[in-house]
Amino acid sequence: EQRTGPEQRTGPDQIPGPVLRGAALPFLHRAAPHEVSLQELLTHLNNLGLRFARDNTSARPSKLLSDALRWSERRGFIERTGRGRYRYVHVPRTTLWRMQDRCRQFLEHGQCDMNRGG
Repeated sequence: EQRTGPEQRTGPDQIPGPVLRGAALPFLHRAAPHEVSLQELLTHLNNLGLRFARDNTSARPSKLLSDALRWSERRGFIERTGRGRYRYVHVPRTTLWRMQDRCRQFLEHGQCDMNRGG
């Protein structure tokens, strides 16, 4: 059976880090210069249709999201301002577009092109 949409992608290990970043960074950008909590980001992801499985106790959604955001933090795109709190710093426009495009592909088709930069 072939998966065609995000509603069939409910496991936390099935949402790639680039997709999480592609959804979270534009939200942080719009909130700038204010900081955003992980709970606010998780609510935003849920509103987009990215759902985490509730029965997986070994991988909390907040942990998965913070792990994905660590990549952006190391590159200076965002900064961690406290436990579970992040603030947008700067993302090159093309990189931000690629991240958003990857997220859009995943939401529309249940998959994304992981070979593209950004």
